[in-house]
Amino acid sequence: MGFEVRAVRPEEREACLDLWCRVWSENGRGFFHRYLYADETWLPHYTQVGVLDGKIVSAVQIVRRKVACGEIWLTMGGLANVATLPEYRGQGYNTACLKRALAIMEAEGMDFSALSTGIPGYYERIGYTVFPLPEVEGAVRQPLPSGSADIGVRAARADDLPIIRAIYASYNRHRPLTLERTQGYWSYWIGLSEERDPKEVLVGLDREGHVIAYLCYSTFEREGQRYGEVREIGLADMASAQAEQVLFNLLATLCWQEEIGFLRAHIALDPEVCSALERILEKPIPGYHRGGMLRLLHRTELFQKLLPRFEQRWIEQGRPAGRVSFETPYGPISLEGAGEALILRRMEGGEGVLPQVHFFQLLFGTVRPHHVTEDGAQRRFLEALFPRGKAPVFYRADGF
Repeated sequence: MGFEVRAVRPEEREACLDLWCRVWSENGRGFFHRYLYADETWLPHYTQVGVLDGKIVSAVQIVRRKVACGEIWLTMGGLANVATLPEYRGQGYNTACLKRALAIMEAEGMDFSALSTGIPGYYERIGYTVFPLPEVEGAVRQPLPSGSADIGVRAARADDLPIIRAIYASYNRHRPLTLERTQGYWSYWIGLSEERDPKEVLVGLDREGHVIAYLCYSTFEREGQRYGEVREIGLADMASAQAEQVLFNLLATLCWQEEIGFLRAHIALDPEVCSALERILEKPIPGYHRGGMLRLLHRTELFQKLLPRFEQRWIEQGRPAGRVSFETPYGPISLEGAGEALILRRMEGGEGVLPQVHFFQLLFGTVRPHHVTEDGAQRRFLEALFPRGKAPVFYRADGF
């Protein structure tokens, strides 16, 4: 029969789950069950399996998600559950599944692909690039400063979930890399539903007892030290000074309640967030989470989709002359401002081409133009195309 890569068949879904559970026995069957039975976007061809002589030996899962990028939404093709049975590894079966998955995402016009991994070199061979996301960590101050008595904090309850979901949508509106979450996604991926009180979630309250913020966290032990990780926050619309105080109260309660000595925050680092962390931590240490990778899925389609917005910004900034070129898995491409029009061109090669990761960093706001070029004219050109926006975030809870 030989080897083939194809979409999973309905009657094969349990066999696919068997494979994933064998490769990642620590996750449990329920973790993988949601991909094939609870994802509202799932289609059979989103699960590509490698079949050898009638047996599923390898599999790759595509998850289709809507992701914010300023005032527009992009379609992300996430890669998850990339696995091959141990005795069949090293024979190219998984690479074949990955290439088929890429072809499907390209054919369906998804804007970019994302994945999380501890082996980036494997995926760099097929065009992915490491995309660092900023985070902050440090030792918790002892003793902790006191917070505001006007802001209460308590454990979240199941009946808080409608307002938590509303705060999430409002706080993250236009924030780069934020997923659009359906109610099913909240239940099966984030683990929050009205069926039970949530764990490891705190809410902030105003003087009338209304929920105005929330914080999701986790804790772990390392070398005898109690660690906390802030996995997600959401704040209702409020002034920056109030937002800082609300977040400070949430963080202080977390550290006191869980007896945390060291805290890491993988959240959007807005100014008020950084101010609150500076009050909580002895010496905040900026760093990067480097487990994520991104890849363009077409040489020109995402650029063409963004071109009207790029051109509008460019015109508003007085049409600064300039040119920037980016590498893609399909060859370089350039944006050029000359005269009255902003022009998109394919390139065959040349000097001064910026790597693919710089395009994503500028697009999602993790770097500014002066970080990627020393050329003054090019920097002004990039500042017109990629203005500063909200701080980006891809919450750890937003797994594929």
